[in-house]
Amino acid sequence: MTDMATALTQHLLADAAITAIIGDRVFPQESDAEASSPRIMYFRVSSGAADGLTTDAPTEYFRSLWQLDLRARSKDDLTALETAVKGWMDHQIMQVWSGVTVLASFLVDERDVPFDQAANLHGVQHDYRIEFQTGD
Repeated sequence: MTDMATALTQHLLADAAITAIIGDRVFPQESDAEASSPRIMYFRVSSGAADGLTTDAPTEYFRSLWQLDLRARSKDDLTALETAVKGWMDHQIMQVWSGVTVLASFLVDERDVPFDQAANLHGVQHDYRIEFQTGD
């Protein structure tokens, strides 16, 4: 089975609108991707078993929060990227992302990132709640 970070990366790269803007530039946030633009960097904020599914057995359902950091040199590219990512990630129900059964994916927060003059980059961050199933 694929881990959620790999599944998320492959899911983002499976959308033609996203790859038309960023190519294959999806990176973990701790990577050295500063020179690549436009790009998406991701970071797992939290993850844990979903509550309320059973009272006496461990659950195989997980709820996670992922931050996507979208960056581009032009505001137009950033707007196009943000629109494509929202369309692909927000309010998605019962899908399979590279072998991971995703029960739901939805946008819970978004915020502008101050313009980075040194790198000449505009940015926005999205937080997505992703609920998924592990195992068969």
